[in-house]
Amino acid sequence: MSEKRNIEIDETISVEAKMKPTAVPETIIFEEKETLTSEINEESALTLPKISQKSVELSVRIETRDDLSGVAVFSKEDAIKLSLQENDYVELYDSAVGKSGVIKACIDDELSIGWILIDQNIYHVFNFTSESLRVKVFQQEPYTADKVTLSISSLSGDVFDLVNEFRNDSSSLKEFLKNYVIRKGLVLMWKEKNAKIKITEILPEISDEEAIIFDFSKPRVLAIIPEGGIEFNAILLMDISKSMIARDLEVINVQPVIEEIKHVFRSVQVDAFLKDFKEGNYVKRRSGAAFAGLLFLKEKVKRGLDEIIGVITFAEEAEVLKFDYKPFINSKIMSKGAADRFAEIIIENVEDKSGVSTNMAGAIEKCLYIVKHLPILKRRNPLLVILLTDGFDTSKRVKEAVEKTLAGKNNVVLYSVGIGPYVNKRELQEISALCGGEVFLPENLEELSNWYQNIARDLAIQLSEND
Repeated sequence: MSEKRNIEIDETISVEAKMKPTAVPETIIFEEKETLTSEINEESALTLPKISQKSVELSVRIETRDDLSGVAVFSKEDAIKLSLQENDYVELYDSAVGKSGVIKACIDDELSIGWILIDQNIYHVFNFTSESLRVKVFQQEPYTADKVTLSISSLSGDVFDLVNEFRNDSSSLKEFLKNYVIRKGLVLMWKEKNAKIKITEILPEISDEEAIIFDFSKPRVLAIIPEGGIEFNAILLMDISKSMIARDLEVINVQPVIEEIKHVFRSVQVDAFLKDFKEGNYVKRRSGAAFAGLLFLKEKVKRGLDEIIGVITFAEEAEVLKFDYKPFINSKIMSKGAADRFAEIIIENVEDKSGVSTNMAGAIEKCLYIVKHLPILKRRNPLLVILLTDGFDTSKRVKEAVEKTLAGKNNVVLYSVGIGPYVNKRELQEISALCGGEVFLPENLEELSNWYQNIARDLAIQLSEND
């Protein structure tokens, strides 16, 4: 390779050792297309003259590096041939394996003609194998993701400490991610943080021929999940106000879940409760809440981890459900009979009791009662709080209660679930955002069940959209 390619680097990783050239390879123009090139980015740090208004495809040799933060680096001369501007997007194609991918482009005056440097992570996630690729300017505008979920693991130290670092200051994470064209399954190694980041979900979903990016200049949802099945405690807050007797929650596709619940809880009372959940039926909202509670408990029992579960019901007043005089149950050490009895307590207090008002603030404040009675070692675990309601806070101080009791604690996450047509979504969004959670609005029992099963397994934390 020409000595002109003299870029300061600590580590250079070649695709193969034989890629080290003795002479600069010839750049070949494979084809020209009549499509017009994309507009010049006026904010570009480097503006280059265009020698053609046609889309040109080049063949270039490649070298991978692990410090490029999601980009491919081009020589100034090749950028001119491609009519490529700084921060444009290019499409790379490996003809040997028939794979292609889109990546953000940068330009360097010192790079040799006919060569590009490419981010090592991206090269592997595209499943490229060749020493040379065909490249052209990507003619479409990339989509911007509305929601991205990341699985985070720590290469050294506690993963939840790393999650809390991102939670308290998400700016460094967003800076790290900003150049990447993202795709589900992409795994990124962040050496400075000793972190491995895997993209597990992207919304909206796109085809392989399209590209999607982060845009942190606009409100977006970035969720992070600690990888590895960490232990976390949970408190379920369940609305039992009068409106929860409305029978408008449709039963759809939950028969497999019902069989799982029956397998875990061998209780006559549980079996009788589940008989109302027939395909196509409409059940009471409070029945759906009790069903979700049983499902959550079932998942915790199956995990077999040393986790604490508490349940609080609320109407005019909030009440902590107790088992053997304790305001919680341990999912790992409880016996088969204890699990059955706790399931029966949930049914009795959610399905069969009723109130008038919706005192959400009182329910939030009762969480402290449970926390104070936890074993000292269990207080260190992350705490998931799920508030399920079909209305609005009649106490008119739920936000104040969250700010005083839960907000600002690194180990607490609050999610809100709203069922029925009269949920105050804005109110729930406000209190959830204070504690790294979000609002979920299921339209039927299937959606409610799926959500509770997933959240019982993986503690997801939403980073503030405006950080």
